[in-house]
Amino acid sequence: MSKVNLDEIDHQILDILIDNTRIPFTDISKRLVISAGTVHVRVKKMEESGIIKGSSLNLDYVKLGYSFIAYVGIFLEKTNTTSEVLRLLMISLLLLLLILQLESLIFFVKFVLVTHTMQRTLFL
Repeated sequence: MSKVNLDEIDHQILDILIDNTRIPFTDISKRLVISAGTVHVRVKKMEESGIIKGSSLNLDYVKLGYSFIAYVGIFLEKTNTTSEVLRLLMISLLLLLLILQLESLIFFVKFVLVTHTMQRTLFL
């Protein structure tokens, strides 16, 4: 893939977005003394060229009440439906790792009970 040429304004926009991905384009335009439309067009161009691949949201799960973390390894038993499950998951290994962030151990137990019921339903 070829390098995309960015000018100084593009780099300044990226610097601002790196600091705060949720900043309104109007605020960026005021800081750089350009129009909000210019910011919008340049950001759109950088998204379309693949420079900007999205933005993320980081949550404090403990403050939301999700303080229990469980690391669960799942082994899919070899059955007549295993290959179909793997095809749907688009993986080639029989081992999966889930990282669950739940409110408490009680929610984890409920998860295990529900998935155990689902497993029996899926593989019968």
